[in-house]
Amino acid sequence: MNLYWAVFAMLLSDFFPENSHGCHVYVTIGRKRRDASADKQELRDYFTACMDDLAPSNTLDWRSNVDFTVLDTVWFDATLSTSCGSSGTATCWKNGLTAYAVPSYALTQAQTCVDHYDYDYGQDPPQNRYARKRRKRSREASQSTFGSALKTNLYALCLRRSVQFDEKRAKPDYYKMITFVEELLLPRSGGRRGTPWQIKFVDITLSSSPLKRPIETCGRRHFPQVFFCPSLAFLEIRFILSCTSAYNIGSTCSVRCARDKKLFGPSNTTCKRSGSNNYWSPSLKRTYCFAKG
Repeated sequence: MNLYWAVFAMLLSDFFPENSHGCHVYVTIGRKRRDASADKQELRDYFTACMDDLAPSNTLDWRSNVDFTVLDTVWFDATLSTSCGSSGTATCWKNGLTAYAVPSYALTQAQTCVDHYDYDYGQDPPQNRYARKRRKRSREASQSTFGSALKTNLYALCLRRSVQFDEKRAKPDYYKMITFVEELLLPRSGGRRGTPWQIKFVDITLSSSPLKRPIETCGRRHFPQVFFCPSLAFLEIRFILSCTSAYNIGSTCSVRCARDKKLFGPSNTTCKRSGSNNYWSPSLKRTYCFAKG
C-alpha cells in the first residue's frame, strides 16, 4: 500500500512541478510555464491589497494606480533592463516609483510591499499575507465628486467615455489616477514648475496602451493652453501665414507680405516649451510689411 502511494505521489509531482526563479515561484502545468500576464496579475493584486492596507487614501485609488504603472507606463515595460536589471517585476515597480515619484509617506510604503512580496513568493509553497484583504472592485469607475477642478473632472469623464479595456481589467477611477500622476509622479525640478502633468501623463504612457491616444486627445480638448502655443490668427490681418503643424509644440510658422510689399523683421517663428510655458520664438511683434519704394 505504501508503494502505491509513493508511485502516485511521484506521478502527481511530475504533472504539477514547481520551479523557483528569483523572488517568484512559477507553477507549471503540463510542463508549460504560465504566461507573463498571470505574473503581472499576481503582482497587481498583491500590491493593490498591500498599498490599500499600508497606505489607505481617499484621494488615491491603488487599484487604478497600480494597474496604470504596471500595465501602461513606459518606465515599467520599456525600460526593464535599466530600471530593473535582473530583478523581479516587484522590484521593477518599486524602482520605477523611486525614479519617477515624489517622495511621500504613501509611496515609501512601496518598499515595504516589495519586501513582503519578495518574502511571500520566495517561500515554498508561496504565501500571500494580503489575500484575505483584497476587495472586490466594481468594473465601473467610481463617480468623482465635482469640486473646484472642473476641467480635471471633465478630462476624467472624457477618458472614461473614450477608453475601452479588456473585460479582465477593471475600469480605473480616472480622476484618482490623474491625481496620482499630478501630485506624486515626476516632481518639479529645483522647486520650479516643470513640464505640466498633462504632458507627463502622455509621455509616460506606452504607445501600445489603450490609454495613450485618449490621454492626448482629451488633454488637448480640455487643456489646450498646455498643448498649444497661443494663436497667431491675428497675424493674418497683416501677413500671409503658414505653419508646418498648426500651433503644436515644434511647429514653425512663417509670414510673408503681399507681392507689392517688403518684409521687415523675422520671417518665421517656432512654437517652444520651457517648463510650463509655451511660447513663440522669435517674437513677430516687430515684423512689418512696407510698401516697396
